[in-house]
Amino acid sequence: MELNEFLKYMESGAEIEAGSEAHLCMHKLSQEAIRLTTELNGSYHTNEEIVEIMCEITGRRVDETFSLFPPFYTDCGKNLKIGKKSVLQCGCQDSGSGRRHNR
Repeated sequence: MELNEFLKYMESGAEIEAGSEAHLCMHKLSQEAIRLTTELNGSYHTNEEIVEIMCEITGRRVDETFSLFPPFYTDCGKNLKIGKKSVLQCGCQDSGSGRRHNR
């Protein structure tokens, strides 16, 4: 399942069946988010490095005016759109990828 298709699926509010293509995609994205947020939260980074990591997390360009005070947590990240001059405070958490699961 392609990212755009997955995001549309999530926006529809449909349940995710265990073992489905959407579930496998969600798992892959979650594992990537875990790796990137661990990197982000695990040591000091300059603002430029934070912007670069957030570009990877979101899969989109993040403006250099963005600021983040780690730690930051997400179970996906690809659903995020970050505007210019946005600031995320310490302990911010996004949990938007997997609202509904059918296990």
